Amino acid sequence: DAALSRLKHGFDSRRGHQPFCIGLRCMNAHWARDAMDFDSLSYTMAFGATGIVALVIGLLAGLHERRERSRRNLDRVSTVPWGLLSVLFSLLAIILIATAAKTWFTG
Repeated sequence: DAALSRLKHGFDSRRGHQPFCIGLRCMNAHWARDAMDFDSLSYTMAFGATGIVALVIGLLAGLHERRERSRRNLDRVSTVPWGLLSVLFSLLAIILIATAAKTWFTG
């Protein structure tokens, strides 16, 4: 029994070949591993995805700033500068998305 559980040289293990299921959709493990291949990402996709994330963070910070300005209890001041974070992340998003667009159209 113990000899059968050890991997042998040249033996093709079935590990990683079993399908896994999420809900009704089943897929092989090598498909999920290939989908997370970060070496195939281009600079355009990396800049664009990072810009979209920065844009979402900037929008959320803007919503927090708006909520803080319209609070009922004026003594409850937030220690986080939501307005500054909103502006910085929005500028970062503009720069990253513009860089992604530049690499898309020149590349």
